[in-house]
Amino acid sequence: VLDAARATLRTAVRREAGVLATREAEELRSALGELRSRLELTAERGERLRPTLEAATAERDELLRLSATRQSQIAALRFRRTALAGEQAARADRESALTDELTRLDLAELAARWDGTPETAQRHLLDLTGERARFGDEDWWQEAKRLLASACARCFPPGEEAAGLPVEVAQSLVEFEQRGPGSARRAQAAFPRLASALRVYLRQQEGYDRHSREQIAAQRTERHGSLMAARQGHAEAVEASRAFRGTLTEAVTTKLAAVHAEFDRLDRAYGGYGAGLLFEEPEPPADPAEPWAWKVTPVWRRAEGRRPVPYNRRANTAQMDDRAIKLVCAAALASGTGRPLVLILDELGRNLGKQHRREAVALLGQIGRDSGITVVGALQDDMEPYAIDACGQYIKLRRRSDSSPYNEQPVVVGYDEQAARVALLREWLAGSGYHDQGP
Repeated sequence: VLDAARATLRTAVRREAGVLATREAEELRSALGELRSRLELTAERGERLRPTLEAATAERDELLRLSATRQSQIAALRFRRTALAGEQAARADRESALTDELTRLDLAELAARWDGTPETAQRHLLDLTGERARFGDEDWWQEAKRLLASACARCFPPGEEAAGLPVEVAQSLVEFEQRGPGSARRAQAAFPRLASALRVYLRQQEGYDRHSREQIAAQRTERHGSLMAARQGHAEAVEASRAFRGTLTEAVTTKLAAVHAEFDRLDRAYGGYGAGLLFEEPEPPADPAEPWAWKVTPVWRRAEGRRPVPYNRRANTAQMDDRAIKLVCAAALASGTGRPLVLILDELGRNLGKQHRREAVALLGQIGRDSGITVVGALQDDMEPYAIDACGQYIKLRRRSDSSPYNEQPVVVGYDEQAARVALLREWLAGSGYHDQGP
């Protein structure tokens, strides 16, 4: 029963709380509706007053801006008034100082001492700037003294001989540079004389320099003409040199090509497989006095179908002497002069063996006979039989002994298919003359 009573009591309490809450909620809802109505009325009034408020705010801002501007103008005008007052006071002081300065300077006396017109004096004073604009009498005197001393030093540098110094300048300069009591007064007194004497000297030097410049201009014109003529001559010489160089290049190339053809022909005709010359036209030197060297390389084939090999590749001495003989003969035959040819050799066969010596002499004799070349050479004694067999005519000149003088009459050893020729030579050598024996 007690538990049921307690449950009933709790239910009654909850219902009472619910009723009270419901009542309070109704009261709050009623108050909220009233506040919402008042808020809407207030918002409506605010909307109606907003244009007025904005206009008042704008007017207030404008008034504040104008007030600040006026305050700034007032401050600036006050500052300007203070500055103008100070400037006016400074000008008054300056005017007073200038008045005192004019009184002290005595302009009439200065105008009388000025070497010129008042206009030139005014222009000179207006052109002054910096420290010179504030110079006084003593400052101007020191400046004039310095300038005159500098001019004298430039015209007559210290350490040079005084022989060229004019007498008037020398005397005035001594007084101007004196030291001791009263030196300033003496310098001021000597200043006009020294300046006048220096002016006369400089005018004389100006005339002398003008005459010198005229002479230099005349000489320069003359030398310029000579230079132009020399340049023209040089240009003509360059053109002539280029033409001559072109002709010479063509002639050298043609001659080397002819030697190449003869060398190849002789090599193929006398047991070789073909030979020739490799060469390129070199660049001409920049200085005409420098040598213009052409590089020519003899080549020959060492077998049929092989590439030509340069002479400086490894080869036996016989092959090199064989090609050397052919090359020399080719150069002689390519000359194209049409005159009889003479080939002079020294120490033929020096580095060859017995068989190669025989072949070299036979080759030389065969080329000589076929091409009409007379061969004169110095041979070893053991090559005499080879030369006799290879040549139709053989003449040998030797000394009687190694100790015999070189100008002594030599011993003649000769061989010819026609014996009369040897006898004729012997008779001519013995009698130091030649006698025609007739045909």
